[in-house]
Amino acid sequence: MLLAALAALVARRNFVLIGPALVATLATAWYGNEYIGFIRDDVVYMHRNFYGTLRVREQGSGDAQVRRLLHGVILHGEQPTISADRLEPGTYYARSSGAGRAIEAQQSKGPVRLGVVGLGVGTLSAYGRAGDTIRFYELDPDVLALAKSHFSYLNSSPAQLEYVIGDARLSLERELAGGRPQRYDVLVIDAFSSDSIPVHLITREAVELFFEHLAPDGILAVHISNRFLDLKPVLANIARASGLRAYLVSDSPNEGSSASMTDWVLLARTEEPFGHEKLTVAEPIDPNPQFSLWTDQFNNLIDVLKSNPVDELRRLIGAG
Repeated sequence: MLLAALAALVARRNFVLIGPALVATLATAWYGNEYIGFIRDDVVYMHRNFYGTLRVREQGSGDAQVRRLLHGVILHGEQPTISADRLEPGTYYARSSGAGRAIEAQQSKGPVRLGVVGLGVGTLSAYGRAGDTIRFYELDPDVLALAKSHFSYLNSSPAQLEYVIGDARLSLERELAGGRPQRYDVLVIDAFSSDSIPVHLITREAVELFFEHLAPDGILAVHISNRFLDLKPVLANIARASGLRAYLVSDSPNEGSSASMTDWVLLARTEEPFGHEKLTVAEPIDPNPQFSLWTDQFNNLIDVLKSNPVDELRRLIGAG
C-alpha cells in the first residue's frame, strides 16, 4: 500500500513538472525560430568581424522602403531607399531631436565644425552644408565601408567629411596631446542606445576631455535614449561637478513621422547657447545627490536601471 501510494505521488509530481517543462521547451523553440527569421529575413548584406555581426536589411516597398544597419539586434541607423526625402535626417537624428536642434542653432551663426562619436549610417552628415566640416569617430572600419556602399548620406553631403577609425576617447586624447584641439561647435556622442554601453565615454574625465575639443560656446550633445538605463542623473551630476549647464531635449514625434522618440542631453559652459529659438524646448536637469559621481575610477549601473531588479522579481512572482 505504502509503495503504491509513493508511486502515485511520484507520478503526479512528474506530471505537474512535465507541463511547465513542455511549455518552456515550446516557447524556447518558438523564440529561437523567430530570432533565426529576424537575422535572416530581408537581409541584403551580412558580415561578421571582431566587433560582432553587421547586417543590412531592406524592408517595405515603394516610398515606404527603408534600409537598416544592425549590429547584432541593435539598430544603428536607417535610410529610405526610394522616397524623395531619402536624404532627410530621421530616426534619432531628426531636426526635432536634441542633436538636430543643437546643430541647426549653431549653423545659424555661419559655417560649423561638427564632431560625431559613432558613425552609424552617416545620417548626421545630412546636416552638412558647403563650408561645414564633419569629423566622424568610428570604432569599426567595416561600419564606415557599409555606410558608404549601402547608404547615400555620406556620399551626398556637400560638407567636408573626415573619418577617424578607433576608440573615440583615445583618438580625442591623442589629438589633444598633439596640440590639435578640434574646436567643435557641436560634438555629438551617440554610443549609449544599446544594452551594453561604453562607460568610459560617460565619466567626468571623458566629459571634460570633450569640452577641451569644443569651441567656447560649443555644445556637447549626448544621446541617452535607452531601454534599460536612465542616464540623465549621471550627466547632471557630471555637469555640476565640472561647472557646466545640462539640458534635456525629449522628442515625441507624431505617428507616421520619420523621427523616433529620443532623449538627448545637451551640455554647455554657459546658458547662452540655450537662448536660441531652436533650443527653447530644452529643459534644465537638476543634479541628483542620491547618485554618485561617475569617474574613471567609479560607476554604478545599478543606480541608473529604469526598473529595480528586486521590484521586477517581486512583480514576476506576484509579491508586489
